[in-house]
Amino acid sequence: MPTITKVQLEQLGLEGKLEILNFSALPSLKVLDLSDNRLHGYIPATISALSKLAILDLSNNNLTGVIPSELGNLTRLKTLWLFENQISGSIPPSFGKLLNLNWLTISRNFLVGPIPLVFGNLTKLNFLYLWRNNLTGSIPCTIGNLVNLIEFDISDNQITGPIPHNIRNLTKLETFHIFNNSINGSIPSEIGNLVNLRDFSIYKNQITGPIPHSIRTLSKLETLYLYNNNINSSIPYEIENLVNLTDFDNRQSR
Repeated sequence: MPTITKVQLEQLGLEGKLEILNFSALPSLKVLDLSDNRLHGYIPATISALSKLAILDLSNNNLTGVIPSELGNLTRLKTLWLFENQISGSIPPSFGKLLNLNWLTISRNFLVGPIPLVFGNLTKLNFLYLWRNNLTGSIPCTIGNLVNLIEFDISDNQITGPIPHNIRNLTKLETFHIFNNSINGSIPSEIGNLVNLRDFSIYKNQITGPIPHSIRTLSKLETLYLYNNNINSSIPYEIENLVNLTDFDNRQSR
């Protein structure tokens, strides 16, 4: 079957295990979508035989085990969706080789360990969703390399440490969700560089200090959720510049 380029079998109630598939029989495959089924077992290392794969969607199944490091060999991948499974273990450093990746979603699993520093290699990334896992460590300093990032969501984890100052490089960013972690430090003044930001949700952390005056430049901001931190309750007058702001919550901050 060398000429098959797409296999799209989503939402068909499929059952079974991926490891029984002969991926080497599909050398031309560019799209593999098995999402929204009842697949179980682990993601086999043999999936790396799909060397031309651009889109891999295994989301919303019952997959377990760890993410095989061999996934990092699929260097043509642009979209990788693994969310809504029962995958455990850590994010493999080999993901740093996925230089063409635009969209990475591995939310709603049981992943542990830190966000790899090598994510800084993924400079084409537009969407990074890691929310609702058990990730620890801090937001990697290499996040400043992701200059094409539009949406960043690591909410509902166990992330600590401060918001890196080099987020100033993320000038295309529209959504920044880090809520329900243990992030500390203050809101960096560099947030003022994020001129396309629409949603800044950092509630339920341990963030301190004032709301920076540089917030005045965020004229596209619609949602600003700061509650359940230790942020200074005084609101800078510059917030009047946020003409598109519709949802603002600073309650229970001190």
